[in-house]
Amino acid sequence: MAGMPDINMCSHGVEVWIEMKSPREPRRSTTPLFGSNHPVSQDQLNWFLRHTRAGGRGYLLISTNAQWLLVPGACLEAINTLSLEAIVAIAVWRSRKPVHEWAGLRAQLFQKGPHV
Repeated sequence: MAGMPDINMCSHGVEVWIEMKSPREPRRSTTPLFGSNHPVSQDQLNWFLRHTRAGGRGYLLISTNAQWLLVPGACLEAINTLSLEAIVAIAVWRSRKPVHEWAGLRAQLFQKGPHV
């Protein structure tokens, strides 16, 4: 299906979809992270819109050259125009590289209750 995320996981009855992106961090803090740097496609944005409207759980997992960021699928509408600083502000999980917080990422992905 067009736009379907890279990863599908399920643990203890909680299903999660994850799209992976690996942009390089721009030099200027006001420059959009995804400007021409592996942007989220319109098909991917549409997939997340349909999925979250139906009550599904999905995330964008961003691996820059310096850090990891997890952004809920419901927050992706303007993702390609946001600066790194703005994306950090909406991220629900963040870790500098190398990652030592994998348990925190797993807990965020599979938490019970609201996921936005």
